[in-house]
Amino acid sequence: MLIISGSAEYMAENNKFTKGDRHIITLFLNNGELEENLVTIEDFLNNLGWDEILIEQTEWVADNSTIEHSILQQAYAKAENQGLSLVAFNEPLACAA
Repeated sequence: MLIISGSAEYMAENNKFTKGDRHIITLFLNNGELEENLVTIEDFLNNLGWDEILIEQTEWVADNSTIEHSILQQAYAKAENQGLSLVAFNEPLACAA
């Protein structure tokens, strides 16, 4: 499983996130390399309302035994079944001036 960490700006309107806020995101990709899946990842995030995506780190994980947080474990399991999953942290990043 490839775990992709970074941030993205929320561009949609809903009651969970504020349009224009940037959040830390973690993606779980079950199959393939990052480079060959960039379009798929971008489409997936855009369909969920995210844009201005910044990938900061990637890491391969053989299984979920090293993942301690239950939400991340759930996202790992979802990606095993669906190929791709997302965790977006609720609190937006503070704007740096």
